[in-house]
Amino acid sequence: MATALLTMKYQRLGNDCVAAGFLTFLAGESLLLAGNAAGLEASVPSYLGGISLWARSWSAPFAL
Repeated sequence: MATALLTMKYQRLGNDCVAAGFLTFLAGESLLLAGNAAGLEASVPSYLGGISLWARSWSAPFAL
């Protein structure tokens, strides 16, 4: 919830790179949490996708 609010805040301030980072972080965290509902073996692709998006979100503000 906090990352969604931070995305909207920075997008309204005109800082789109930071907003994109928070949006990517939100997508990664959502994938991580959604994978917990499946079994251990079924959640591996969701977990790997979430981790890759989470890691990418840290470098999104520096992508310029």
